Amino acid sequence: MPDSAVNAAENTTASAPENASRSTPHIPDRLVGFVLRAALILALLHAYIGWRLLPDLPGGTVVAGIGVAALVVSTLLIPWGMLARFLIARQPLSDRVTWAGVMAMGYFSSVLVLTALRDIFLLLARLMHSITANPDPLALVPLLQPTAIAVPTLAAVVSLIGFVNARRTPRILDIDVPIRNLPSPLINFTIVQLSDIHVGSTIKRNYVQAIVDRVNEL
Repeated sequence: MPDSAVNAAENTTASAPENASRSTPHIPDRLVGFVLRAALILALLHAYIGWRLLPDLPGGTVVAGIGVAALVVSTLLIPWGMLARFLIARQPLSDRVTWAGVMAMGYFSSVLVLTALRDIFLLLARLMHSITANPDPLALVPLLQPTAIAVPTLAAVVSLIGFVNARRTPRILDIDVPIRNLPSPLINFTIVQLSDIHVGSTIKRNYVQAIVDRVNEL
């Protein structure tokens, strides 16, 4: 890998001191409307999850109360994490809030998709049961609790797998590009492309340095 590429990667990872503060935080005017609309949609989607899952979970009012609290925290944490760099002047705290928001968003998206799939499954089960000779309105009750438990459980597993994949050093993919009439000095010439690293609040110097080190070993 050329020295210029290494230097560029290293310069990209340079960051402010841990105790550095930034300018007075505020949300840009162009984002205010978007934030309000996104917050409303997030609240409605979280309400949908609570409506469809909490009544069918075991544990009664205790679990329901914990579930409501978790949904409220997630509803607030996701936009807060997205806006942390605008609202929090101190870099370390801003990064931690962003991390928490990203994690909440990942888990929420998995729960939302699985909740929708659960509803589709239950709807199809009801339709199939309704065409039987003697449909029983209570026949599908045994499915409610296990599927309600499965949603947050599977979402946690999916989120954990996604987190591990996101934090590991990317694998190297070798691609041979055949080019007709390529000059002989360029035969077996290797080009390294680094893309979509997204250096920022959640991707720091150590992660990028690990990528640079891996490339320099080629």
